[in-house]
Amino acid sequence: MYIFLAILIGLFTILFLITLHEFAHFVIAKLSGAYVYEFAIGMGPKIFQWGKKETRYTLRLLPLGGYVSVASEIADAPKGREEEVVEPKRMMENLHRGKKAAFISAGAIMNLLLAFVLLMVGYGIYPYKYDPNLPPTYANTGPLYEDVEKYNKDNPTMPILSSSEITHIYNTGASKSATDIKSYYDLQKWLNSYNKKYNDTIHDYQITFDKIKVVTFKPEYQKGVLFIGVSQRSYHLSSGSVFTEGIVDAFKDSYSLLQALGQLVTFHWQNISGPVGIVKSTNSFLNPDLSATQGASTYFRWAALLSSNLFLLNMLPIPPLDGYKFVENAVEAASRKKLNTKYKTIVTIAGALLFLIIFVVTTIKDIFF
Repeated sequence: MYIFLAILIGLFTILFLITLHEFAHFVIAKLSGAYVYEFAIGMGPKIFQWGKKETRYTLRLLPLGGYVSVASEIADAPKGREEEVVEPKRMMENLHRGKKAAFISAGAIMNLLLAFVLLMVGYGIYPYKYDPNLPPTYANTGPLYEDVEKYNKDNPTMPILSSSEITHIYNTGASKSATDIKSYYDLQKWLNSYNKKYNDTIHDYQITFDKIKVVTFKPEYQKGVLFIGVSQRSYHLSSGSVFTEGIVDAFKDSYSLLQALGQLVTFHWQNISGPVGIVKSTNSFLNPDLSATQGASTYFRWAALLSSNLFLLNMLPIPPLDGYKFVENAVEAASRKKLNTKYKTIVTIAGALLFLIIFVVTTIKDIFF
C-alpha cells in the first residue's frame, strides 16, 4: 500500500508540473498566432479528446508528461490532419523571433514561478526551514523520543535537548552496522542501505547524541518504513522571510541540479535520479516521523524542488531541450538566416539519444544501487 501511494503521488506530481510547463507553452503559442494542432495531457494512446476545430485537447494513457503540437516546417502534421492547410506565417519557424523566444522559454519560466509558489505554501504551512546538511535531532514522537525522555530522567545533569545532535547510530543486530552522522542525509542513506528488508525480529539500536550521550531503543516498522523518530534541524521563518526564502531556495534547488549534472563528467551519478528515484524520494514526506502539518509542508517543498530542477534542466543549451532551442533562435536572429534543416534534425536526434541513455542508466542506478 505504501509503495502504491508513493508511486501514485510521484506520478501525479510529475504530471502536474509537466502539464503546467506545457500549458505555458500552449498559451504563448496561441497568443503568438501559431497553429496549434494539439494540447495533450499524458503520453501514449489517446483516452479522451475534445475540440473539433484547429486545436484538439487530449487526455492520454501514460501519466508521464504531455506536449504541445505546433505546425512546423521540419515535422509532419499529426496523423489524420495532413490535409489541413496551414499558413506559412503560423508555423513555428516563421514566427517573429521575439514571440518564438517567449514560446520556447515559457515552460521553464512557469516551472520557476511554480517553484516559488510551492515553497511559499510549504513554508506558510509549517514556517520552519530544515537544513538537511546539519546533523539531525530527535522528533517529539516515536520510539526514540520515549527513550530520550527516560534517559533524561536518569541523567538530569546531562540531558539530551531538542537542539542536541545525533552523531552516531548503531544496529546491534546481526549486521552490526554503524555509521557516523554528519548530516540528515547521512542518516537516511544508512537507513536505506541497511534496512531495505525487515523481518519479525527488530534489534535494538543505539544512537549517540553530541558524541557522548548514548540512547538505546527499539525502532518500529510502520507502512513498510523503519520508524525511529528523528527530525531535521530547523529554524523559524518570519512572515516576511517566507517570501524571500522561497525565491532564494528555488534558485538554490536549481543550482543543486547543475552541480549534480556537472558530476556526470566524472561518472559520479549518485546525485542524479530518474522517475524511480523520484518515487523513492517520496519518503521525505511520507515518513511516519512527521506530523500531518510537517508532511504537507515537506510535500510542497519536495514538489518545488522537482519544479526548480525542471526549470534548469529545460534551460540547458543541449538539444532537444528548450535552452538549446532558445540559443538556436538567437543565432538565427543574429545571423538573419535559418540554420540548415538537416543539421537541426541530426542535432535533435543526437540529443534525444543522449538523454535516452542517461534515462536508462539513472533508472538502473535507482533500482539496483
